[in-house]
Amino acid sequence: MTLPISHHLKTYAFSFFEDLRGSLTDLSIIIGIIAFYQFAILQTVPEDLPDMFIGLMLVAIGLAFFLRGLELGIFPLGEDLSQRL
Repeated sequence: MTLPISHHLKTYAFSFFEDLRGSLTDLSIIIGIIAFYQFAILQTVPEDLPDMFIGLMLVAIGLAFFLRGLELGIFPLGEDLSQRL
C-alpha cells in the first residue's frame, strides 16, 4: 500500500522547516556579530534595513535547500563509500 502524495509533502515540508530553523540559528550568530559591529563600533543604522531582512530570509531559505540537497545526494554517497573501506 502506498502513502498518498499529501503525506509525502507534509513530511518533506516538516523536514524543510526543520532545516530552515537550523539555517536561521546558524545565521543568527553571523547577524549578531555584524549588528554589534554596525551599531556599537560604527554607530550607524543601515539605510536599507528592510531589504537586508528580505535578503537574509532568502539566504536562509537557500541554505536550507542546499543542506537538504546535501542530505539527499552527497551524504548517502559518502556513507556508501565509507562502508566499502
